[in-house]
Amino acid sequence: SMLPDLLAEPDATFEERDVYLDMPVGPYTGTRHALITGPTPGLKLYNMGPNQFALFDLAQDPGETDDIVLADRDRFQSLVQLLTEKRGTLKEINVPPTATTPSP
Repeated sequence: SMLPDLLAEPDATFEERDVYLDMPVGPYTGTRHALITGPTPGLKLYNMGPNQFALFDLAQDPGETDDIVLADRDRFQSLVQLLTEKRGTLKEINVPPTATTPSP
């Protein structure tokens, strides 16, 4: 629960947590998954499809303009492993689209 964080005093310190993002396919974008990890602001690993990744150091590059996948292969590989592990703990729920008919 994040309730303790929401009710905390303004000067409270918070436990660092990984953040997993999941963006499904939409009319203007493909599926994307991302993981933000490490001390805030952290590292952000995007996965845009099979073997399609981007990695950003948010402390050095908050605008996410300098992909460091090739520059830091060891850290990249460990983050791919962490993303895979996090995704493995999730339960997929498929919700079929509902058909709606306009009112006359």
